[in-house]
Amino acid sequence: MAGLYNDCKYLLTTPSHLNFTEGEGQRGRELLSQLDNPPGSTRVRIHNRDSAHLDKTLGYLQQWSHHDHWDFSIHCMVSAAEELA
Repeated sequence: MAGLYNDCKYLLTTPSHLNFTEGEGQRGRELLSQLDNPPGSTRVRIHNRDSAHLDKTLGYLQQWSHHDHWDFSIHCMVSAAEELA
């Protein structure tokens, strides 16, 4: 199974697994526009998760380490960013 996920070309040869309603699509376009990413823009935004954000902004509420399994290094996204560029 690991080979399937390591093959970036796999996603390019399969139908999309994501479908949005017209309302969801409109809301997404509005949010992208607010991020200075107008329709037709060729910019791509990449997001990763790091526990430091929760610790810094909401650490006073509780201990967040039970979410640490979602963390990953932005360096993991280098090949994806290169593919998109």
